[in-house]
Amino acid sequence: MAGGISIEPYKPLCVSAQAVPGGGYLNVDARSGNFGASPLLQLGLQASPGAAGIDSVLAEQLAGDNEALVKTADVKMGETEQALLFDPQTGYLNLQGEEAVNQAPAVLDAYTEAQDSAMASLTDDDQRHMFGDLADQRLATFATQVERHAAAERQRWYDTASDGRIALMQADAGLHW
Repeated sequence: MAGGISIEPYKPLCVSAQAVPGGGYLNVDARSGNFGASPLLQLGLQASPGAAGIDSVLAEQLAGDNEALVKTADVKMGETEQALLFDPQTGYLNLQGEEAVNQAPAVLDAYTEAQDSAMASLTDDDQRHMFGDLADQRLATFATQVERHAAAERQRWYDTASDGRIALMQADAGLHW
């Protein structure tokens, strides 16, 4: 025979010899063993999906809280917009003529300051990002309303001034006939 075949000594089925740390062997009967995870390992295995589940629940809760805070800030901006534009006493859309044209920059500045204040009150970058998107849209809409009113009132102011000049010229011309 060219190569020798080595046959291990006979071991009865269901008995295995395992090395024991520190020397020696331990005979284990495989039929009596519990080969599932240990109770400690089972607890760890249960906790790991639980921890991931907790993380996802916490992330969802945080996202919901962030959204609620952004909605609150957006509602306050809506109230500010309503007050600046439509207040019966001081609303910009109640101003006419030269006064409306002159007050347009101040109204835009007041709205921008209110937005900056609302942005500063937010504590999380995600909140600021969400609010920034909404604030940009609101500012564009607000600026458009102010610009339209200013343009209409500028035209009214020019028309009124022109009508006044024409009336003065007609009165002057009537004296010279």
